[in-house]
Amino acid sequence: MLNISQEIGRIGYLVEKDYNLVIQGDNKPEISNLKSVIQEKAKEFNQIGKYKSPDYFLPANMLYGLVSSQQWQKKGIEILTLEGRLIYPLYGVWAPTSQEYLGLIDLYMKSVKEPAEINNVVDLGCGTGILGILAGSYGTSGELLAIDNQPNAIE
Repeated sequence: MLNISQEIGRIGYLVEKDYNLVIQGDNKPEISNLKSVIQEKAKEFNQIGKYKSPDYFLPANMLYGLVSSQQWQKKGIEILTLEGRLIYPLYGVWAPTSQEYLGLIDLYMKSVKEPAEINNVVDLGCGTGILGILAGSYGTSGELLAIDNQPNAIE
């Protein structure tokens, strides 16, 4: 998996200095947040102002993530353990597309005789906050604290 991920990271697309994605053909995805994501990444690597109007290399896996997250923001992801309610993850936040772990938390919470006796819930690296939301749906008492260092997760 690591080798495949590294290989895909070497394949990419050109994004011109005006933030136009260069892809031939009729299936060019429209990505509304492409400019802001590239500017954020440039800031992360301290490259803003270092080059005169650069073009950008967008790794394929990053493009796929942008396209997927844009669809999730529009349509949502159905959360089976929350009676089919939807969650709308932003770009860069781990999306609950594989929900087996949610089923495990759901089973655990159902096995607790008195969920209200669970005083506090802390979700470290909360992403979408789905684990805290699931725990809170059982009527736990006290504080629910969700922590993440990703600004889109906090939002």
